[in-house]
Amino acid sequence: MGNEMQLDEINPFHFKRPGAPYISARYEKGQVELSQVVSWLQKRRRESDLLLVEGIGGVLVPLGEGYTVLDVLQKVRMRVMVAAVNRLGVINQVLLTVRALQGAGVEEVGCVMMDVGERGFAVRTNWEVVREVIFPVPVFWVPYMGCKALGVREIKKSVKKVQKTLEEILGTGRLVSA
Repeated sequence: MGNEMQLDEINPFHFKRPGAPYISARYEKGQVELSQVVSWLQKRRRESDLLLVEGIGGVLVPLGEGYTVLDVLQKVRMRVMVAAVNRLGVINQVLLTVRALQGAGVEEVGCVMMDVGERGFAVRTNWEVVREVIFPVPVFWVPYMGCKALGVREIKKSVKKVQKTLEEILGTGRLVSA
């Protein structure tokens, strides 16, 4: 977003202490009510062509007194993409998360597996297993771009690959080329 929006406009519920928002809020500002989060998301959704919302650590993370990310998702119907780092244990993480979402009635679910450059049997086979165990949920792959992926040269080399991956994940053909 560059400097187009202030932090409070992007995320009015941010805290200095890293941790579950429920606890961080308690120590800094009091509590954030479910209705506040739902209202803010609905407003931003109306104002945006595309709204991306980060789930802050998982669908069962407590956000406030008596509610989690999953409770917000049940109130504000949206497409959910489970982000998963491809490493040992990812199959369990993805399966638990997808099943929790489906069990709560979230209808549009997908998974994005991110490669981190590790090589090993589990990492090489996770993609195939995840695709099988959560089928028909779509699984997308984000390749590892290297440890210098944010360098200008690396970005220029990989921009088409990144754009294609993002268009696939977002289900759009309308990303502007760089």
